[in-house]
Amino acid sequence: MSVPNRIGAPKRNTGAYCSRVTGSHQMAIVLLAGCMVFGTLRRAPGQVIDGAAGSAPENAALTQAEMPPGAWLGTPATTQPVSVVNQRAIQYRQQGRLREAAELFQEALAAVERDPLAAPAQHAAAAHNLGEVRMRLGQYEAAAAWLGRAATFWSEAGKPSAQSAATLFQLGHLRRLQGRYDEASEMLQRGTALCQGACQDGREAVIGLALWGDLHLAQGRLAEAEAAYTQAGDRAPQGLDEAVQADIWSGLAIVYRRQARYREAEQAARGSIALARQSFGEQHAKVAVGLANLGLIQAFERKYSAARRSLADALSRMERSAGSNSPEVAAILGNLAFVDQQTGNLAAAESRLRRAFTIYSEARGPEHPSVASVSASLGVVVLQRGDPWSAEDLLREALALTEKSLGEDHPETATVLVHLGLALTARGRSEQALGLFERAMSIRTRVLGTEHPDVAVTLAHWAKALRAAGRKPEAARLEKRAREVYSGHARNSFTGQTVDVETLLQGSTAKP
Repeated sequence: MSVPNRIGAPKRNTGAYCSRVTGSHQMAIVLLAGCMVFGTLRRAPGQVIDGAAGSAPENAALTQAEMPPGAWLGTPATTQPVSVVNQRAIQYRQQGRLREAAELFQEALAAVERDPLAAPAQHAAAAHNLGEVRMRLGQYEAAAAWLGRAATFWSEAGKPSAQSAATLFQLGHLRRLQGRYDEASEMLQRGTALCQGACQDGREAVIGLALWGDLHLAQGRLAEAEAAYTQAGDRAPQGLDEAVQADIWSGLAIVYRRQARYREAEQAARGSIALARQSFGEQHAKVAVGLANLGLIQAFERKYSAARRSLADALSRMERSAGSNSPEVAAILGNLAFVDQQTGNLAAAESRLRRAFTIYSEARGPEHPSVASVSASLGVVVLQRGDPWSAEDLLREALALTEKSLGEDHPETATVLVHLGLALTARGRSEQALGLFERAMSIRTRVLGTEHPDVAVTLAHWAKALRAAGRKPEAARLEKRAREVYSGHARNSFTGQTVDVETLLQGSTAKP
């Protein structure tokens, strides 16, 4: 497909978005694509885990040209301006040489700190640069300390600027990656308020909207996520770099997939890949991100061979770029595990998920939403392998973590509830499962609407538990409604044609 210079995404629910953002702290506006370091794990009913959605802006580092002139590095015989070191660090970061970039940003910061004439803006920019690259390296607490320090220096510098808003946006992005969504919302709120006076319609304002999209997406607020991404695309100034545009496309691809709008999702994913290739070259991590998103969409469309090729390509690129034990690699492993599970290779699926579980636990801590998602995915595979007792343990652990980190009414919570209900039904405890299905249905209809395929899946599973409990008339009513919902979706967009309840149950983990 041809890739436009600017993104013209479908206009849905976008009105007065910025005023809504600044007007209410309750309006958590997300961005999964604009400025992120690869999105949090997200799972469909099964063990689907979203591929990394995007990365922090490639040009987020603040150069000496954006600061008052000042600090130099080295001895009198070897001095060079901080701006030169910063530019070399930015180049290393763009090449994926993050550790080398961090060393240079650290060197630049030390020089600024030694300079008695350095202005607060210089300190702020140097701390921002170091914090941003530490975040990319997964050193979240160190990153938070440096970005927080940068925010303090920007306040001391006086007049709000696009750079001070950028620091707050990065702090919001970091807190989202940590699963601390209330803090993320607060930081994005503050950045958006600054941007209204300082950013106008420039790059930072677009990045802020995209980051709001990421947060909404992580919270399962799909309509608000789509609105944020769409407005980011609509407001992108002419000539906005491909990196930001690629991230917006990535976020929209995930939103469309979760809404079961597969054709739009695939087009958006391919757009992000093309833009990433134009901007960074074939081997960049952003290309891997786009391929991971595309592979997961293809899996939902039951194009399993194509999905496996896309995901294997993404995994190879990401391992080279981010390292074999990075959270980004864990996300792609989860996607490959989903394809394995859908094609009957349960042993391979379990192996990949256990590796992903270890990576996420070590990189993000044992209570991160990513860990909960992988635990639930493992529970599904273990259940399919015929061990509902172990599956129940895994799913109860996942439910507790999910409710704690995401809330009791999050779509992810509904997903775990459905699978826990399946485990209880398999153990002959169908009466106990009924309440779980009912609660999941309430969440899904509120978030996804009454005609989404997830609703059909939940109805079908609920009906099966009712039959096991001897309540056949109620089960028949739910089965009839499940067929109606699923048939309507199949006519509109889904590639599968069978709508009998047993087939729907058998393939349920393939639904978005």
